[in-house]
Amino acid sequence: MEDIRAIFVEEFRSRTHEIISILERGDLEKSELNDLYRHFHTLKGSSQMIGLENFGKLFHRIETIFKAVVKGKSEVDPDKLERVKNLMIHLLDVNITDDLSLSKLEKLIDYIDGRKDTIELGESEKSTDFKVNELRRTLSLVMDSLSRALAVSRETLRRMERSKVEDLVSLLGETLKLVEDSLRIIEYTKLDDFMISLKRLVDDMARREGKEIELIIEAMKLFIERKTFSAIYEPLIHIVKNSVKHGIELPEEREKLGKPRKGRITIRVEPDEKGITITVEDDGKGIDVEMLKLRAKEIGLDYDDPLELIFVPGLSTLQNEDMDGGRGIGMFAVKEALRKLRGSIKVETEKGKGTKVILFVPYTTMSEFLLVLRREKITFALPVDKIRKITFLDEMKKVEDEKVMIESSEAFNLDYKTEPRYAVILERKAILADEIIGVERYIVRRSELQDVYPNVRGWILRDRRPVPVLNLS
Repeated sequence: MEDIRAIFVEEFRSRTHEIISILERGDLEKSELNDLYRHFHTLKGSSQMIGLENFGKLFHRIETIFKAVVKGKSEVDPDKLERVKNLMIHLLDVNITDDLSLSKLEKLIDYIDGRKDTIELGESEKSTDFKVNELRRTLSLVMDSLSRALAVSRETLRRMERSKVEDLVSLLGETLKLVEDSLRIIEYTKLDDFMISLKRLVDDMARREGKEIELIIEAMKLFIERKTFSAIYEPLIHIVKNSVKHGIELPEEREKLGKPRKGRITIRVEPDEKGITITVEDDGKGIDVEMLKLRAKEIGLDYDDPLELIFVPGLSTLQNEDMDGGRGIGMFAVKEALRKLRGSIKVETEKGKGTKVILFVPYTTMSEFLLVLRREKITFALPVDKIRKITFLDEMKKVEDEKVMIESSEAFNLDYKTEPRYAVILERKAILADEIIGVERYIVRRSELQDVYPNVRGWILRDRRPVPVLNLS
């Protein structure tokens, strides 16, 4: 039965991404509506086959919506399509192998039928949340126990046998690995599924527009915060649609311009210490800046940078806008979404060459697990997700002499007089320390002294004293 459920989960995720991709297109053709009907009919049968009766009833309700449209018994309702899309996005984060409760089923059907405005949390989703919260509690207990053990070890370290100290260091290394893996489960999600869905969206839109487009993604197998991902989902979809519909030219037009028939859209996702930067770049026609200026003049609008005009609601260089991806109200909504996240958006364009849109979204989670260390009189901290293991310095010299050994003194322009005891091993370097103080979750305050201490990315408060967090990049 477990094998059958695993197969169902794969089928569910694959069909759900396809459903979302179709619904993202806007105006749907009859063949696409028929595809949606077929997807929900299949999901209904698969759910019921493995005993997920209430999921089967939910998919049956949605199936009847598309069946009525396909058979000409009702018109397409854009609001209902949007609700179905939102629901399927929601279900991607639900433990689909646990059936819905009757109350959850009724609430979701009420949402689909417009009797509720929000998708309410129910028992199926609570089961997933319970596991995550349980993991958080377990992780906190492990961290507390380890910190107490380290506190004892600092007082007795020099009196302990080396073998016992090695066991403690080994335990710390294993615990840090547990923390790293657990953090990924709790707070991060992989971009793979979304990017696969995005590829389908581009392929489908390109086919409908009669265009040839290659989507290049430089972000696969990357983990980002779940909250950050949820926030950037809609803005990113809209910007990619703009590139497909308004940026990339038709193949014949590109050939006349001396361009390859196939247009190119590149998405780069680059996380750093402060947030995530997403760049969407196309090699299309670019934005007609002169036309923007002309439209602004017609309506008496002042501006400093003409490219800022694309964020003005209703101002567009197109004569006929549609729901699939206009540059007017849509880009205003994108900028507003980023403003609410304290993020930013920047547009660069060159007529005939293409357009680049750069989004920056700061991380929503401001706290993180840190390993606190001491070297002589200096206390400093490192993020645990960057640490591979901890070992004695002499042991590291035997087996990992290719590592670049770094003294924390380099961050503060100091000289140490004693030989360090431990090596905290990172990907390509090792930070040296005398004492392992403990692991705890801290709120990191961003450094305002980058010019003075470029190797310090922030500070934490420990025992009412500031402790620097080293910049490992």
